[in-house]
Amino acid sequence: MSCADLCCLFCWPPLPSRIAAKLAFLPPEPTYSLVASAGATASAADRHGVASPAFQLHLSDRAEFQFSNEDKSRFLDAFLATTANGSTIACMMVSAGAHARSKYTLLFSHGNAVDLGQISSFLIGLARRINMNVFSYDYSGYGASTGRPLEKNLYADIDCAWQQLIGRYNLSPREIVLYGQSIGTVPTMDLATRVNPAGIVLHSPLLSGLRVAFPDTSRTWFFDAFPNIEKAPRIRSPCLIIHGTEDEVIDFAHGLALHERLPQPAVEPLWIEGAGHNDIELFPHRQRHHGAAPSAAAGQYAPHEDEGAGARGGGGASMTCRDLCRLFCWPPLPSRIAAKLAFLPPRPTYSLVGDMHSPRFQINPPDMEDPAAAPPAMQLTEDEADCLEAFTANTARGSTIACVLIRTVRSRKGSKYTLLFSHGNAVDLGQMSGFLIDLGRKLNMNVFSYDYSGYGASTGQPLEKNLYADIDCAWQQLIGRYNLSPGEIVLYGQSIGTVPTVDLATRVNPAGVVLHSPLLSGLRVAFPDTSRTWFFDAFPNIEKAPRIHSPCLVIHGTEDEVINIAHGLAIYERLPRSVDPLWVEGAGHNDIELFPQYLLRLRSFLYDELEAMNASIGADADRAVAGGGSTSTTARDKVRGDQS
Repeated sequence: MSCADLCCLFCWPPLPSRIAAKLAFLPPEPTYSLVASAGATASAADRHGVASPAFQLHLSDRAEFQFSNEDKSRFLDAFLATTANGSTIACMMVSAGAHARSKYTLLFSHGNAVDLGQISSFLIGLARRINMNVFSYDYSGYGASTGRPLEKNLYADIDCAWQQLIGRYNLSPREIVLYGQSIGTVPTMDLATRVNPAGIVLHSPLLSGLRVAFPDTSRTWFFDAFPNIEKAPRIRSPCLIIHGTEDEVIDFAHGLALHERLPQPAVEPLWIEGAGHNDIELFPHRQRHHGAAPSAAAGQYAPHEDEGAGARGGGGASMTCRDLCRLFCWPPLPSRIAAKLAFLPPRPTYSLVGDMHSPRFQINPPDMEDPAAAPPAMQLTEDEADCLEAFTANTARGSTIACVLIRTVRSRKGSKYTLLFSHGNAVDLGQMSGFLIDLGRKLNMNVFSYDYSGYGASTGQPLEKNLYADIDCAWQQLIGRYNLSPGEIVLYGQSIGTVPTVDLATRVNPAGVVLHSPLLSGLRVAFPDTSRTWFFDAFPNIEKAPRIHSPCLVIHGTEDEVINIAHGLAIYERLPRSVDPLWVEGAGHNDIELFPQYLLRLRSFLYDELEAMNASIGADADRAVAGGGSTSTTARDKVRGDQS
């Protein structure tokens, strides 16, 4: 930064709130617009809370997810309201529809660098899954809201949103639950000290602005912005704090400190082991830690402690000689050793009930008595359950695997392809079902998935050779049961799911392949400096990638903490027909789906590139047959080059 930039930032105007605004607020380019409904006037609302006319929410291509017109007409009520500071803010009520069972409405204050367009689909899904209406709004200067993003405007904005719930929707304070995420915890906590809501949720909260920038700050200075730490003791409503132990933006110490300052008795917090700042929603399988911090923060928490051996493992059990022998020596088979190290099947979160020829998919209720039980998957609505067809199938190796077909195509404009989705580790179909339904709806594409042997309702053991038999069985179900041709199936593998996906793609000819956070091989994950593939190496994707001749899209996060992005780069370089990859800047292993470019790139691949590439290769093949030859490597390379 130049001297002029520094002066502009810190010296003019010399007001702490303005400096905080320049440092803290990151409003994105608007991803939506509000268009007045037919017959409505543009008078918006006055600053006394008089309701404005309804508006239609129109999403731009920059919005994270696109929803259907049905979703928009049935579930969204958008309007404008004027705050006491003169800003006009965009507001949106998301109705849970006929499924609303809760008497509460959630007042959701979102995080930074997003607007209502980017989170609208998330809010629709949230309302459906918690069976509760959700109200949200954009801060001044965000989305379609006017005004400037300032701390004092944050407080005026949420006051206005609160008044809309009281006046426009005739709710009482005891029917409203406040929910703040990241910077959204700032207005949430301020409002909670002045009203008496039914409850409060603080998701990745901060203590104060200075304490985020300078973690060693021990007191609240007069010029500190967002002083949540001083307001926490004045909150009298029940308050739940949620924080990831690996939060790289707002250190986990902030959540711990706020929890300690809440009036007692406090609600048991949710500390999500391994979660960062933007991926908490993707951790349905993580253990809930009741009342105490997880091992990463046991005892006195040291925010900047070096993570050497044992630095983060306070109280963790060490491996004995007997444990090592059982792991590596008995039985002394590489596949069994890999299974013990690599596979992490959770306790089943669903059941297949009724007639086993046509069973019903049912999410298991949570086991509140067993702290070691896997957290429950989100309950499905009736509409979601209706689009899910479940059954079991027998593999060539004797396992019985659970399969689901999710029918989400609503019109002729839907894709002709069906996605064969092989999920990641430590989850099962119960935990993935909500995401897969949403993915199918957003892509307007049917999605087929299955559980690996030993996962969910599938029998057998989680072994490498069973992975390959499992996906073979799933493929045969699409071909035989649903009469699909190979050219109508796209393979999608995520994390460990790329292992069976790559293997199958070398033996069949699908329309396309998507590799999401792929690995080169098991040894290369554990020992990154490994330069060759040993005979005992498990999951050797690196050796199989050159034999995939379907168009292939590789997706990887640049900050993947589980499988380094070097794996994705190396796989991409070895693919004969790769398309332009998607390297998601700043994404980790479990949060790629939260970045807007994920769905945009996936749509482009499935709706545009596959047609062009397969048509081109088909034309090359026809010319080769007419000329008495075969499709050459040069022709394949040209097709690849045309797409890059």
